[in-house]
Amino acid sequence: MTELGGTELPPMLLLTGEKTRRHRRRDLPLLLLLLGLLVGDLCPSKAESCGGVVQGLNGTIESPGFPHGYPNYANCTWLIITGERNRIQLTFVTLALEEDFDIVSVYDGQPLPGNLKMRLSGFMLPSPIVSSGSILALWFTTDFAVSAQGFKAVYEGKTTCWCLYSDGSMMMFGWTTEGGVTANESCEVLCHVCPV
Repeated sequence: MTELGGTELPPMLLLTGEKTRRHRRRDLPLLLLLLGLLVGDLCPSKAESCGGVVQGLNGTIESPGFPHGYPNYANCTWLIITGERNRIQLTFVTLALEEDFDIVSVYDGQPLPGNLKMRLSGFMLPSPIVSSGSILALWFTTDFAVSAQGFKAVYEGKTTCWCLYSDGSMMMFGWTTEGGVTANESCEVLCHVCPV
């Protein structure tokens, strides 16, 4: 046996032979299990199914898992379709997304680059969004890491009719301005069919 002083390092221990190989073989399943757990956390998990075509004059759209948090790697598209004489008003009630990495894109019509109306991320609720026709699309994408509560949005189909007042002014029938004025029956109602 070697005695060591205060500044000396112990000699390296080199294990070889049959006994060492048996230990390595016995530890192999444990090492594979630990490696599998580590790699499993790094690989994308399959996000729950979400999105689809939503029809009707009103309804609610929520991120998957709302309000308990959405999954990583989500990729969901909702297409809201109302009757042809309707526009769609979309109001976000809750918005809690990882800033800049988890995004809801809102499209006026089909989800095409030229139809992008707004990209939402973070926690700030936008003003209600109004479509120009009877189709509105939402595309929700998330990254691999942080998630939050998600989002909840309500939509309502609005008939595209206008109030024509005696002074020549017009306002969309049944809608309320930011000043709180609502168009009502005290006007000549003109309806227009929006192209789809």
